[in-house]
Amino acid sequence: MAIDARDAIQQLLKHGPKTGEELREAYLGSRPDDLEGMKQYDTKYQRLRRALDSMIEEGIIEAPKYHLAGEVADQRYIRNSIHKYVETQGLTRHESLMADIEVESKKRDAILTPRLLVFLKDRLNEESFQIRMLAISSLTHMASKIDETRKRDRLLLRRLCKDYSRRLVEIVETGSKSLKAAALDLLLMLGTPKVIAVIERILTESPVDEFRQLRSALIRSLCQPYDESAFLKNRFLRDHKADLRDRLNDLQVKYSDRSMPKMRELNLFLRAGRP
Repeated sequence: MAIDARDAIQQLLKHGPKTGEELREAYLGSRPDDLEGMKQYDTKYQRLRRALDSMIEEGIIEAPKYHLAGEVADQRYIRNSIHKYVETQGLTRHESLMADIEVESKKRDAILTPRLLVFLKDRLNEESFQIRMLAISSLTHMASKIDETRKRDRLLLRRLCKDYSRRLVEIVETGSKSLKAAALDLLLMLGTPKVIAVIERILTESPVDEFRQLRSALIRSLCQPYDESAFLKNRFLRDHKADLRDRLNDLQVKYSDRSMPKMRELNLFLRAGRP
């Protein structure tokens, strides 16, 4: 199967770059002499070629001498850091270990580390601002690397939305300014439609001073000139832009005849640019 060839290629390239011939020899061995063996060998070789072509197209590996694109996360190191975090006490030590995990989360395949997603979910409930911020940053790095053309990644994205959306919404509504902005950016990247209700509450229910603090984050995330790479990572705008526009138009009509400070802030936001 092609997926077996892909897994084999990744394992082989973890030990260093290889030419196509070196990959063929490592994956297939020597070509048999009998007719049936040659047919099976050729079929498996075609799977290898298709796997290489698709992995180059997806940016997983690079040629001409095949090597993995970008540094691969050290999953063993992440697991050890999680273990040390759980087994030790002290905020300074915990923040140091979380910083190490956050660095590894920038690398490819970190999201596949066993227990990591469960561990980060628990960290969102910590009292420490720094711990929560590092957890959100780690999740954001991993979410940005999800490729929805792959079934495995689509399942991971679905899991992130299911496990994290509710807590991230709570942080947007109750956290400090920096945490609110970081959690909102992650929600937009995950693409959950729950963000529409969050934005509506920010626009209509938050105190004026708080809204002014978040306005720049909203404009940066929702109202910037179109950029394809940024747009594709902002899954919320990609999938729910029309619904958001409709809701913003409804709000403008609803509050158009009201004399209230929030109306001025709402209009300033809307004039900054349409999502």
